[in-house]
Amino acid sequence: MFRYYKHKNIDYQKWDKCIEKAEQATLYAFSWYLDACCMQTWDALIEEKDGEYVAVIPLPLRTRWSLKLISQPFFAQQLGIYGKPSSTFQIIDFEKIITRKCFIKITYCFNELNEFQNYSEYRITYQLSLASSSEELFNNFSSQRKRDIKKGLKANLTVKSISSTQFWGFYEEYLPGRLSTEKFYFEEGKQVSKVLNERGLCSYLGVFKEDILVSVYWFSVSKKYITYLGGISNEIGYKHGASSLGFYYIIKQYDNSERILDFEGGNNPKIGDFFKGFGATETQFPTFQRNNVPDILKLFKR
Repeated sequence: MFRYYKHKNIDYQKWDKCIEKAEQATLYAFSWYLDACCMQTWDALIEEKDGEYVAVIPLPLRTRWSLKLISQPFFAQQLGIYGKPSSTFQIIDFEKIITRKCFIKITYCFNELNEFQNYSEYRITYQLSLASSSEELFNNFSSQRKRDIKKGLKANLTVKSISSTQFWGFYEEYLPGRLSTEKFYFEEGKQVSKVLNERGLCSYLGVFKEDILVSVYWFSVSKKYITYLGGISNEIGYKHGASSLGFYYIIKQYDNSERILDFEGGNNPKIGDFFKGFGATETQFPTFQRNNVPDILKLFKR
């Protein structure tokens, strides 16, 4: 049976051991990653047996108006159940435990391997198996993606590794104004970037036009997944197909491997079509949302 644990009572060694063994394991769920993307503000539901954690559910927390929320981090698309609970765990069980803690708003994403009966609230991502050669994978690209890649190569665009400083400098220059939560997005992103850098678990790529940076990409790299965490192009990059060329480069770099490229998006149909153009397939993961914010506070939000 799951019990609610406050952050200070979580044993990180037991936690990470559980994640390592879990079929659902992703970088998102490790204690050090959660500390970064949640700013060390997370609790958990934990099932313990014989002194070991056998199943865990991380709960990322925020406060607003001095009230408690569960809010999905920007850089952890999926969380949910890791490990093997001793009994079937459904959304209603999650809701019962969480409701007792008086959270005024809950926005939470489970992972793609968490299945619930008679449940219909899902979000989507696009994923591409990199088990084939880059030539075979290229053959499955859409005609538009192929044209953009060829256009980039014809324009003599080059793709190189760049530093995290170069990435964030370019990203902050061209992203502002696109996010209402811009300040928190960058704070969280840089914390995640730092811990991934320290562990050698990420890659930053830049696309250059005559030594001028026109597009950037950021990926986390684990044993199972290459995960796209962010990127952007400027007008020159868009004009010459840099967006497609950068993804093609990462596909070539990790082809013929057991890894999966997770594009981390696709709910927006236009973005979904772009990712699908690389031969990626749609993957669903369950979501849970509840809004108990008092009406008077909703007025302040507006």
